[in-house]
Amino acid sequence: MRNPTAILLLSLALGGPVAAQATAPLPRLQVPAAFDVAGLHLVLNDEAQRLVQQKADGLRRHQPSFQARVDRADAAFPLIDRVLKEEGVPLDFHYLVLQESALIGDAESTHQAVGYWQLKRETATGLGLVVNDAVDERKHLTASTRAAARYLVRNNAGLRNWLNALLSYNTGLTGVRPYTLPTDAGATEMAVTGATSPYVLMFLAQKLAFEPACGQNPRPPLRLREFPAVTGRTLEAQAQTLRVEPAALAAHNRWLLAAAVPAGRTYTLLVPVGDATQAAGTVANQRLQSSPQLITMPAVAANAAEVRLNDLRALIALPGETTADLAQRGGQRLGEFLHHNELTAFDVATPGRPYYLESKRDAGAVEYHVVQPGETVFDVAQKYGLRKKAILTKNRLAPTDALATGRVLWLQHTRPREVPVEFRTLPEGVALERAATSSAPAAEALETIVSSREAAIESTKGRTGKRQGAAADEKDGWGEALSTATAAAAPTPPPAPVPPVAPAGEVGRLPAPVALPESTPLADEPTPAETGSEGAESRPVAAPASVPRVVPAPVYPVVPPAPRPAPAAPKMASVPAPVTAEAATHRVEPKETIYSISRLYQMSPGALMAINKLALPANLAVGQVLLLKAPEAPGSAATPAAPVRPGGRTTSSVLYSPKAVVASGSVPAGRAVAQHIVAKGETLYSIAKRYQVTVADLQAWNGKLDGNVRIGEVLRVQANAK
Repeated sequence: MRNPTAILLLSLALGGPVAAQATAPLPRLQVPAAFDVAGLHLVLNDEAQRLVQQKADGLRRHQPSFQARVDRADAAFPLIDRVLKEEGVPLDFHYLVLQESALIGDAESTHQAVGYWQLKRETATGLGLVVNDAVDERKHLTASTRAAARYLVRNNAGLRNWLNALLSYNTGLTGVRPYTLPTDAGATEMAVTGATSPYVLMFLAQKLAFEPACGQNPRPPLRLREFPAVTGRTLEAQAQTLRVEPAALAAHNRWLLAAAVPAGRTYTLLVPVGDATQAAGTVANQRLQSSPQLITMPAVAANAAEVRLNDLRALIALPGETTADLAQRGGQRLGEFLHHNELTAFDVATPGRPYYLESKRDAGAVEYHVVQPGETVFDVAQKYGLRKKAILTKNRLAPTDALATGRVLWLQHTRPREVPVEFRTLPEGVALERAATSSAPAAEALETIVSSREAAIESTKGRTGKRQGAAADEKDGWGEALSTATAAAAPTPPPAPVPPVAPAGEVGRLPAPVALPESTPLADEPTPAETGSEGAESRPVAAPASVPRVVPAPVYPVVPPAPRPAPAAPKMASVPAPVTAEAATHRVEPKETIYSISRLYQMSPGALMAINKLALPANLAVGQVLLLKAPEAPGSAATPAAPVRPGGRTTSSVLYSPKAVVASGSVPAGRAVAQHIVAKGETLYSIAKRYQVTVADLQAWNGKLDGNVRIGEVLRVQANAK
């Protein structure tokens, strides 16, 4: 997989003058017949001892190369061991990184495996690493170690044997099966023979060769420390802040491919330090530096080790800190600290993330947040100092719902039911989140977003006839709550001067509403003639607020837009009316599914499956003809008309006729229609047995594609008459 000559040359280049010294050869290492690895007692036969001895002698033969690897291991093993402990991987696996890359961060194999742990691009991205034109985290020591550790833990969960998990790192989980025995799972002792995989034998040689030499130098020539990287700054600028040589900083941070550290994710720098004094000075310089976990640079609290976010006391986690360390630094008991941050004892602190020393709030400092790639509800909660339950409630989310990238989250008020979920681009999200310190262009982008949201609310309420009084709307207004300093520093447009900021404890009054530019109407937006009342287009819209205000209760304004002539024609193409199930058959087109066909003909998927005698997973073939309703009884003179599809096409004749199925709207003789409320512990099978019907009947009557039911769900049942 790797070029040994290239790795040897790089080892000499990175090992420094100490590694290049010509010294006497190392004494020959004797491979024992039995020793422990990763909690397993290994017993080697004569052939296995000979092979491992041969590989270990080769590793120690050239002392400068061997010493260069030892020096790099002394610098990297403390960071690697910390990650392995956090992920639950035996520490013996830190010798695997020596086997894979000789601890050379930008090593690359002929199979396009890159980095310290020689991960391919697809595997790395699947394990959560960022690999793009700006960043390649396979070349980041701690990030790639965490990904490799999670891969090993995942494989060991099925194999239950760390030696087999080690082999799976080379062969994959499927490729390791031929090398395993049923007795390997949970074993405490294993035999190693000449037939054992050479990959495992090389790992044993790495452990035996480097274990006596690593960690023996009380003053290693190189130490590495991890610190948060400042977004938007180059390595040269950060090297000046950290007081290290730019070339040395770049040599250990080859993961950064762009000119500056990109935003959108927390990254850390590996900083080479010469001694403990320099390390302490670097820690002091970095203690108050923020990271992309924070929206803005936090205000420094009275205690210099603390910051304030959302008017809450918080600590910024430093690399290597645990939750216990943060609790001790904040002067709190661990249980109290975990409660404030909604953590468990098993959660790991993330460097650069704020952790709070008091209970988080139910409302944020800004009104909206646009979800970034990979963000969870907990990430948003920590970023803004909010409780997770508050975010879920305000956005009508279930605890199991995943956040889609670009979704707009409400942080101060609960999203009204009639307002649809919105999605914004990431640049719009940056303008939305940084409203407290934004410039004029960002404020204009924010105003555009808020205005479009108001138009959507007004359009919805104009259709439903639930518009509230305009006086209440103009009184409350809409917009972001900005800081006092920002409101004073923001540029003031000539037509509408900035009103004075309300004193502490008073409610800030919003400016009078102003007209917004014309917007394109929605395709399904009714005209005044259709609704019989004044349309949404004829009412003025209030501009977003630009001064701080105190909202006593969530009020969602519906502000009329400025008057403008009715549009000549909407830009959005009108949606064709759905086709009803009056047709007899339907021919399956490419990419059509049971769900899409049932929506096309306004019928339930379960009824369509029942009519055509389909069972889950209900795979369809292109050209297959489906019945759209149960066939007429024998002797009926009615002849179904040819079904019409959108676009004027007709389908072909029936290819086969399944048994007649009772439609959900009719009740056969001898059956009584009833409703059943699902109770705890009931299943679709138990309900069908109770009413003496089949599970397929229940699925057809209720349009269910699977056998899942929820407590409290109301099911339609046509029970046998008693």
